[in-house]
Amino acid sequence: AIEAYKKVMSLAPENTEAQSQMLALMQKTMSTSQFIEYVRKNMPNVDVADVFYGFGLDLHKQNKLPDAIGMYNESIKVNPLNPEVYVNLGIAQNQMGESEKALTTLKSA
Repeated sequence: AIEAYKKVMSLAPENTEAQSQMLALMQKTMSTSQFIEYVRKNMPNVDVADVFYGFGLDLHKQNKLPDAIGMYNESIKVNPLNPEVYVNLGIAQNQMGESEKALTTLKSA
């Protein structure tokens, strides 16, 4: 499936839906470091922190809170200066019943 998405991207690089689907599939099948390396090498105009933040938001909406928290944390590792990531991380932590951790996170925003 990844190869099919790569072909679509080579034929229509402006196809953001295909790009998003390909990144989602890659994120599930690669280690985090491989995924970051792939994005940085092959998609130089993509902000890796934003990619992780976007996946975190999508997972959060699906109520996959542990996975969303993981993606938010990865985004923070790459770019610790985006307060929106901290806010959403704190919300997800609070929803998981981690109110002390959430409060600390929200203070970092």
